[in-house]
Amino acid sequence: MGMKYYRLFDLLNRKGMKKTDLLDIPSSPTLAKLSKGESVTTDILCMFCSH
Repeated sequence: MGMKYYRLFDLLNRKGMKKTDLLDIPSSPTLAKLSKGESVTTDILCMFCSH
């Protein structure tokens, strides 16, 4: 079972942002993993929380 990041993408939408606006935090392949609901490291998730 994959992860669900819909809350992250919903928050971006409410702030008028796109997924590509996050590219300063993770790499493009990591952002693709998030979009597909695939696993990412907890380090990546911590980066989102700290920004």
